[in-house]
Amino acid sequence: MNLANNEFYLKIQELANIKGYSITITDFISSGENERGLASHYVDYQQRKIIISIPQDHSEKEALFVHELIHAELFLNGYPRILRSPEFKYSEQDNMLADEIENMAHHFLLYPRMRELGYMHSKENDKFLEKVKKEIDIVNKGPAAIEAAFNVLEADYRDYEKFKVLDPSFEKKNPQVYSLYRRFKRLYSISNNPSNMRRAILSVIKEVQNKAKKEAGITLNYNFLFSVPPIPTDYEKEQFCSKFYTIGKIPNTKHHYIFDKRDNQCCNILNGNTYSLQEVQNMLNEKKVKELFN
Repeated sequence: MNLANNEFYLKIQELANIKGYSITITDFISSGENERGLASHYVDYQQRKIIISIPQDHSEKEALFVHELIHAELFLNGYPRILRSPEFKYSEQDNMLADEIENMAHHFLLYPRMRELGYMHSKENDKFLEKVKKEIDIVNKGPAAIEAAFNVLEADYRDYEKFKVLDPSFEKKNPQVYSLYRRFKRLYSISNNPSNMRRAILSVIKEVQNKAKKEAGITLNYNFLFSVPPIPTDYEKEQFCSKFYTIGKIPNTKHHYIFDKRDNQCCNILNGNTYSLQEVQNMLNEKKVKELFN
């Protein structure tokens, strides 16, 4: 099977070209038992490339390919992603939670889109559901409970008909994970357009930080560590940046971190080797939002 001949791929490739991106297909190579997926997509902003990695010998590789293509479609249509700073060192936990928060937002739309296109990696979905069934017997706190709740939500999104007959004692057996899963599901339920998806992502980030602090005493500063680009309205695009955005003061950093005044979330990072602090301030004062966030 030649993935490059897939009809949906040709459509997304055309969309990518319009947006100034190219798509590269590579062979997915597993890094071991802790691998968090069977396929992946990566956006190289500098090279303007979308790199999709697929296991060439998998029996459901075309469905996995379409899954990753829908992630690309969402990105190209302006749906938000969680970005990292080049000058911070991220822990495995931080990267895992950021990936889960973003993926669950996209998966809210992704699995219905897969069904619409006539694809579903059913064997992998069944394996994932069996994994979740085992996980709900384990009562965890903090990040482990958060990850378990995300996995439950993922099983829900993948195949609700099979998910809904999950162990009926789940709610009583593991109320912490169950309540968090229900909370996440409600927060993500507004993710029907880019702006609402960003709102959902920020709400889930806040929920994750509060849960980690309350249950395990872990302080997560994801409004500083991660950048979630804004989705300005037509009105906001015509306003000067300083009306909505300000420079955040983060100790021991050389880059300039732009924060949204309304939600205190980092939403852009400007290179400190390219711009001085005064140049960035002048930019916020003199440029319209559409010029900085195009």
